[in-house]
Amino acid sequence: KYWMAETPFSPKTQPYWDRNECPTIHVSNDGVNWSFVGDELKPIDDLTAEEVAGLDFFSDPHLVFVDGRLECWYRFTHRGGDKNNYAFVELCRKTTMDGVHWSEREVLIDLLHSPIGQQFSNMGVSPSILHQDGKYRMWYVNSEADIQREVHFSSSSDASTWGEIQHCKLIGHTINPWHIDVNYIDGKYYLVAFDRIDLTLWESVDGVNFVYAKQLLPVGATGSFYGFSLYRAVLIKSDKY
Repeated sequence: KYWMAETPFSPKTQPYWDRNECPTIHVSNDGVNWSFVGDELKPIDDLTAEEVAGLDFFSDPHLVFVDGRLECWYRFTHRGGDKNNYAFVELCRKTTMDGVHWSEREVLIDLLHSPIGQQFSNMGVSPSILHQDGKYRMWYVNSEADIQREVHFSSSSDASTWGEIQHCKLIGHTINPWHIDVNYIDGKYYLVAFDRIDLTLWESVDGVNFVYAKQLLPVGATGSFYGFSLYRAVLIKSDKY
């Protein structure tokens, strides 16, 4: 019933801390107890020896269900051996019909070198994708820098040619969005945003203008489960809870 893509990592990972941040799939029937797909736990994509030597890493996976096909979109950062280099990012995709056998890695957008990538502000942080009416609709954060970041939106019929970039408005509350998720539930778009302060919920009828609804979770006091930070949350509709 539930499918999750995540990129686990630990600061103790060798040879560098985000080496193992590879897209991995888990499944669940209750949303609480999770297991892996197939005979063993392994990522659907992993780095080559050359990519490891370059200190490359994956991040920000997102699952999209399209006409019976499950797609996993994720970011791939090439650092060229410099741990402080985050400029060369690609948006990639793998697909599957059974959750076990996945296609080869496909680069959808070169965010540094291609004209469309530069249109996406070179970063495309935390992409959130829906497939509606034959089109991919993608929301993302335009920067990793400690400036005022923005949520942007674009759409595509083929995942390679994208339309005009629209700047989403967040109305009624001031945040500096970092990681987001957008879902479409009962005729309305819902945005969940984390800004390194708290997790907030926003509503929209057009997918561009979002009105503040409420705080979902604060970053808690030291010692709590949320004491250090949150990352990316995902909002789904469930009849159970």
